[in-house]
Amino acid sequence: MSKNKLIIIWDNIKVLVGWINLLFQGVWIKSSIRKSLRKNLECIFIFPEFKKRLLYHPKSFFFKPSNDFFYFCEYKTQKAAEEILTYCGLGKVSVKITYDELEAQRGSLLASAMFRNDLPGKIYQLNQNQYTIYINNTYHPKVIAAILSHEISHAYIMSSGVKFKTNSPQKERFEEQMTDLAAIALGLGRLMMDGHFYSFREKGIDYTGIVGYLKSGELAYAQALMGLIIGQADRKIKSII
Repeated sequence: MSKNKLIIIWDNIKVLVGWINLLFQGVWIKSSIRKSLRKNLECIFIFPEFKKRLLYHPKSFFFKPSNDFFYFCEYKTQKAAEEILTYCGLGKVSVKITYDELEAQRGSLLASAMFRNDLPGKIYQLNQNQYTIYINNTYHPKVIAAILSHEISHAYIMSSGVKFKTNSPQKERFEEQMTDLAAIALGLGRLMMDGHFYSFREKGIDYTGIVGYLKSGELAYAQALMGLIIGQADRKIKSII
C-alpha cells in the first residue's frame, strides 16, 4: 500500500473519531443549543481575521503551552499572557497584566464602576491596540490560564475590528458567549475547558463560579466541533496541493 493511501486512510480515521467525539459531547446538550453553537462558530470564520487561521496545520492550530506556562500563570502572569499573544499573532497589540482592578480601570474606555472581590478577570481597552487585563491571582494557575484565554480573545476581537451582530435583547451576554467561541476558534479551547470552574474562600465566604459564559458541556461540544472544522479545512488544502 502506498504512502499516500495510508495518509488518506489515517485522515479518514481521524475524521471518524472527530465525529464520534462530537456525537458523544452532543448527547448532553439540547438540539437547539447544538445548532446555535454550530451556527455561531461557523459565523466566526466568516471574518478574515479568523478564517486565515484555518490555514494552520491541525497540529499547530491548537495552543500547546510551554513547560513553564502554568508556572508563569501563577507567578509571572505577564509572561503567560505574552505566550498566548504570540501564539494568536497579536505581536502589535500591547496587553498589560495587573492584579489591581482599580489600576486596570485608569484611562480605560470601558471602565467599570463596580469592584467585586470574586471577579476572576476583566479587560479594559485603552485604544484599539492597547489593553489592560485585571487578573485575580488568588485562583489556580489553570483558572488563570482560562481567564487569560477569554480576555485575550476579547483583545483579538476588538483589535481586529470584528463585530458580532445579534437581535437578542441580551446583547452583552451574546457577545461574551461569542468571545468564548472565539477563544475556541483561536485554538485556546483546551485552556478554557481545563480552567472552567473556580472556587475559593475569603473572610468566611465561599466563592464559586465559572470562567466565561458557556457551560462546560457547551465548551466541550464546541471544542469537538472545532476539531472537525480544522480537520476538514486541512483536507481541502491537501486536495488543492
